[in-house]
Amino acid sequence: MEIIKLNKCLLELLTGTSNAEDHEENGNFPLFDRSSKIKNSNSYEFDGEYVLYPGEGIFIPKYYNGKFKLHQRVYALKGNEKLLTKYLYYLLITKQSYFETTAFGSTVKSLRRTHFDSLKFYLPTIEKQQEIIDIITKVEKNQTLTTKMLRAIMETSISDHKKLLKNLEIIDIIKPFEKKLKLNAKKQKQIHYLGQLITLKSSKSQKFSDSFKLNKGFNIPSNTFGKGNMPYIRVGSLLTRESVTVDHQRPNVFPDDLLVTFDGDPGRIGYGLFGIASSSIYKVENISSFNDNRNAFLDLLNSENKAIIKANTNGTTILHASKAKTNLLSFNYPINFKPFFKTLVFLKMENNEMTQMINLLLQKLVI
Repeated sequence: MEIIKLNKCLLELLTGTSNAEDHEENGNFPLFDRSSKIKNSNSYEFDGEYVLYPGEGIFIPKYYNGKFKLHQRVYALKGNEKLLTKYLYYLLITKQSYFETTAFGSTVKSLRRTHFDSLKFYLPTIEKQQEIIDIITKVEKNQTLTTKMLRAIMETSISDHKKLLKNLEIIDIIKPFEKKLKLNAKKQKQIHYLGQLITLKSSKSQKFSDSFKLNKGFNIPSNTFGKGNMPYIRVGSLLTRESVTVDHQRPNVFPDDLLVTFDGDPGRIGYGLFGIASSSIYKVENISSFNDNRNAFLDLLNSENKAIIKANTNGTTILHASKAKTNLLSFNYPINFKPFFKTLVFLKMENNEMTQMINLLLQKLVI
């Protein structure tokens, strides 16, 4: 395999022409912007197989084949005769740390065309690329990886991929991988909705700070990203779990911790994570001695607190709502929500583990 720059393997590297506000609620075509949420449009500007990569924010690629519209700060990449576009998608998943450490800007990270052009990687033959795609697709569609499968992945060389593919067929299947991920996500959504319903029955409000303390994370310079193994949790990590790694020994966030941010996307919450919280992330600590049904997770879902956060939000490019912290309220609820929150954490951790297994496979097969 040869080492080659990506610009030698691209047929197209383009950006869209749309803005986020250009979406249409009931449009017939997807509109991809920098967020993880896919919007709609009644028109399209691309038609075909592409890898979509945000030029700002959280650097996570998407793969799409069909008609779509694109935000002006999102890149659309298509491989040429040397590089299959689906393989390019898997390749870029493994290169997140490269983009994180080379992106411009301190507050909002930004990519330019040169970041893609200069990316170096090992280029397998087209036949080898297709074989790797077939293996990964099979795992994504058919099964959850067991410990035995993980061992096979980590101990198997690329040259033994056919043997691995055969092993995948005989390993005891727990549940289809994609189905399990979607089912867990659906359960999480239902519990969130239940929490929102419970907040409608809240009573006896008091100051949030009387029951809970917000512990702020700390800043780590971006030039150290990718130099260690500890996940560094930032605003985008609360939704996607994707995070850069840093060289730090002591984590300050564990899966049972409830996290919230007042920067970027004020009021966004997270849980089921492990690592170091950045300076834009707050960990919620219970300081109340009352044995009641107050619950910080429900408080942050409560419409009254959402209104408080919104009223205290300012900024244009990056939103901030730091003043909201002292105005938040805490409530009493008719039921104990702790068992439901524990279920949320379990589902999130299970999905995290399955996603990590897929990433291990990608790292093994895509160099």
